Order: sequence, then C-alpha cells, then structure tokens
Amino acid sequence: HEENLVNHITYIMAYDFEISDNKKAIQDLINIYQKEKLLEERDCIIKQLENKEIPQETSRQLEKRLNEIIIELVKMK
Repeated sequence: HEENLVNHITYIMAYDFEISDNKKAIQDLINIYQKEKLLEERDCIIKQLENKEIPQETSRQLEKRLNEIIIELVKMK
C-alpha cells in the first residue's frame, strides 16, 4: 500500500510539476513535513511561554526546546 502511495505521489509530481528526480521529490516532501511539524511545535511553545503563570522550570524547559527548534529550522534552510 505504501509503495502504491509513493508511486502515485511521484506520478503526480512528475506530471504536474515536471519533477524528474523521484528520490529528491520524496525527500523534499519529507523535509516540508518535518519543517511544518517544527513550526507547529514552535508556535505552541510560544503560546505557552506567553502564559506568565507557568512555573519557572517549565518556562526554562520550553525556552530550551524553542532554541533547539530554531536551530533545527535554520539548518533546514
């Protein structure tokens, strides 16, 4: 089933977007997905940090994770 899905996505990308390098196209999709997940997590952490009532230790942990996410995002570009 997964192979059929990959083949279908590859066909669509090759036909609609004139992409010929299938492996690169699949890797690009994976990268986009990973980036979106990091952006979602980043936004969630920022919202949590806006809450002034969270414990200081929790705030430190969130800030640490936020920094890790920013570094990962910079490496992706």
